[in-house]
Amino acid sequence: MNNRLEVEFEGKKYFFYNNQWLSKSFIKESDSLARKLSKKFSHLIEYDIDDYKGPADIEIFGGDLNILKDSFLKAFRSDQNNQTYHAILSSILRKQNQPLQALKYGSDDSNNEAVLISRAAAYCDIGELDKAEKNAKRAYGFNKNRKTSESQRAGLNYIRNVFNRIRKLRKEKK
Repeated sequence: MNNRLEVEFEGKKYFFYNNQWLSKSFIKESDSLARKLSKKFSHLIEYDIDDYKGPADIEIFGGDLNILKDSFLKAFRSDQNNQTYHAILSSILRKQNQPLQALKYGSDDSNNEAVLISRAAAYCDIGELDKAEKNAKRAYGFNKNRKTSESQRAGLNYIRNVFNRIRKLRKEKK
């Protein structure tokens, strides 16, 4: 897709290209300005969701999560078995402090590492640490069976973070 959108805001020109806001010099704008631009011009923006391979990709997203969520919901409605959509929607909802909504995507029986780790983190958010640990262990099992790759390392980092969070929350409960 990668269509370029050009807008004027507060007397300056900006471009929306490759899912991010850029200055007229094609330098990435700050997150706060990107949010303002996304809010003002949301009706003109279409995100290319094919560029998103998993929840880690939303960590570098510089736009309005509601617009991104809407794009994934639209795609999800046409392909409800797509586990990547489940994982990303769950992660977006977690970022929006909606862990119960996040748990509506995917299942604890999923065979998708990203779904499981996102669910594990959502369970941490609501204090269900046994369920969080179960999902994190299953995600780890899928991760260690993959060939070493950048996505495997990223997945392993997320899994470690969730295990550390579970340990921390359990200590706090004592």
